[in-house]
Amino acid sequence: MELLDDYKLTKPTEVRVIFIKGLPFTSQHGGHILFGPNDENLYFMIGDGGGSGDPYNFSQNKKSMFGKVMRLDVDNISSALEVSKLGLWSSYSIPKDNPFREDKDLEPEIWALGLRNPWRCSYICSREKA
Repeated sequence: MELLDDYKLTKPTEVRVIFIKGLPFTSQHGGHILFGPNDENLYFMIGDGGGSGDPYNFSQNKKSMFGKVMRLDVDNISSALEVSKLGLWSSYSIPKDNPFREDKDLEPEIWALGLRNPWRCSYICSREKA
């Protein structure tokens, strides 16, 4: 129960839209949402959008959010200046250590790219020594 004690309690009366994305096809949407066990950031995964073999190359496209894992700080909302500078959706901020935060070729939300259909993920919080 020690791990559960570390997590913040949710506020069931608070509802906030974090991210909206249209889907180009009817398959390969994948998707999973979870909070990191150590950093408390929101990890949001979405498939490449579908079609046979990712016909628009969304998962490799650096400006597409399809086929990616995004990492967002939903506890701290960006300032208007940061929203404008980074082109954010405004209901979150980008963690300072996101790998592509300063890379102008990639969206700053991206944590990992090149995924076909991520639909399940988990963390190993502790591991016994061998």
